[in-house]
Amino acid sequence: MLLPPGSCDTHLHLFGDIARYPMRHPKSLYEINPAWTMAALRKMHASLGITRYVAVQPTAYTNDHSCLIDMLAEEKPDVARGVAIIDDTIDDKTIARMHEVGVRGARFNFQSRFGLVPTFDEFHRSVARIRPYGWIIKVFVMEELPDVEKEIRKAKMTTLIDHLGPKQDFAQGVNHPHFKLALDLIKGEGWWVMVSNGHRRSARGAPFDDIVPFGKALYEAAPDRTLWSTDWPHVTETRHTSEADMLALLKRFLPDEAALKRVMVDNPARLYGFSANS
Repeated sequence: MLLPPGSCDTHLHLFGDIARYPMRHPKSLYEINPAWTMAALRKMHASLGITRYVAVQPTAYTNDHSCLIDMLAEEKPDVARGVAIIDDTIDDKTIARMHEVGVRGARFNFQSRFGLVPTFDEFHRSVARIRPYGWIIKVFVMEELPDVEKEIRKAKMTTLIDHLGPKQDFAQGVNHPHFKLALDLIKGEGWWVMVSNGHRRSARGAPFDDIVPFGKALYEAAPDRTLWSTDWPHVTETRHTSEADMLALLKRFLPDEAALKRVMVDNPARLYGFSANS
């Protein structure tokens, strides 16, 4: 069954020709694959019934946003939004251009293995620069959540927590301290969460039964602030799972079709400024 009209994939990565858009990260965890094309993305989206997306700056490009800017600029109206990596090297003119083409957020990656962790001072400087545009902040945290939570709260910005929140031993259940902290955060107004990448976090593998209680708990904590994504093209993924199976897992988190429309259509439209008409 196809998704409701106006469904949005809220986290994926765009890549271009390597000669035009070379890798910038000297210690990238992955190489850019020539098969990661816009045509491949559109084919995948068509198979699921997805018509909108949010492109997140890939870590391989670090702070070079030329690919993201160019591809968003070429999109049809009301189809795509973007999320950038903002640091002290990004000038004001570039931020203004990003906003012009549809960037509506900045991602701060506190996961150390990617090598892009900002200092708290830099984080707050970047937040101050994007605040006038009304952007959101998007945070990727694993075991670091307890260490960065206070600084994120200080930002007093609409905040989206990536991919099921912090790293934890899912075998310990929903009472794990890290998970309880994430739940406490997203119950607060202005905090959002993505219930994606459960297939990657599962210790058991398909059909990912160990993840279902966590996805359900997050949705129930913030039904009007929950999003989902494919995380295409799964740049560091070692265990292949089809996007259709990822979507099937999402549906196990949700109580009914109304909730599916909320997560896939209504919530992304509100957060990223898509039109209400699909």
